[in-house]
Amino acid sequence: MKRIILFFSFLILTTSIAVAQSLSLSNNGDAISNGDEINFFGDSTSNNTIYSYIDVTNNTGNDLDVLVKKVELSLVSGSENTFCWGVCFTPSTYVSPSAVTISANSTTSDFYGEYMPKGNLGESKIMYVFYPENDENDSVAVVVNYNATPVGIEENSFKPDLADAYPNPADNKVFFKYDMQEPVNNAKIIIRNMIGSIVKEQRLTQQAGKVSFETYDLNEGIYFYSYIIDDETYVTRKLIVKHR
Repeated sequence: MKRIILFFSFLILTTSIAVAQSLSLSNNGDAISNGDEINFFGDSTSNNTIYSYIDVTNNTGNDLDVLVKKVELSLVSGSENTFCWGVCFTPSTYVSPSAVTISANSTTSDFYGEYMPKGNLGESKIMYVFYPENDENDSVAVVVNYNATPVGIEENSFKPDLADAYPNPADNKVFFKYDMQEPVNNAKIIIRNMIGSIVKEQRLTQQAGKVSFETYDLNEGIYFYSYIIDDETYVTRKLIVKHR
C-alpha cells in the first residue's frame, strides 16, 4: 500500500514539474515572480533614456526559441519607448519579429527596454511578455514602471480614490470601489490577461460607487486591472484568479 501511495505521489510531483513555466525572469540576480512590477528611474531631460534590463532563463532541458511582446499599460503623453531582443526595434514594434534561442537550462541578457521621457514628467507602465515561439500560453511577464521624476514634478490636483480589487485572489467575482471626487466625462475599469488582451471591461456611470466583475469564466492565473479616466490610465495593478 505504501508503495502505491509513493508511486502516485511521484506521479503528482512529476506532473507538477512538467506543467511548470518554461521561462523565468530576473534582474541583477534577483528573481522576478510572474506578473511582478519593478521600477526604473531617470531624469526627464529630452535626450535621456531610461533602460530596464531583464534576464530570461530557460528552465527546460531543450533549446527554446523565445519571442517578446510589449504591452503599453499606461504612458506619459509625449514619451516614447522601444525594446531590444537580440536586436533593437522601432517604437511601433509590439512583438519581436524574430525569436532569440535560449539554450537548455541557460540564461540570456539579450533583453532590455528603452524609455525616452522627452522632457515629460511622470510614470509609464509597460508590460513585457516572454514566451516560446510555438506556445504563447506558456508565458511569463513583468511590468516595468519607468519613472521620470526630477525635482519639481508638478502635482496633479485631480486625485480620485480608486480602491484595490477585492477579494484578490478572486474566485467567482471581484469588486471595485471608487470615488472620482469630482465629475468626469468617461471612466471605466478594464481587465487584461497576461498577453495584454482585454478580457473584461465596464464603464463607471456614477461619480462614486462599487462595481463587480464575474471571474468564474476566467482561467486561473495572473491578470491586470486598470482604472481609465478620460482616456488616461490612473491605476494598474495585479489581479489573481484562483478557483476553489
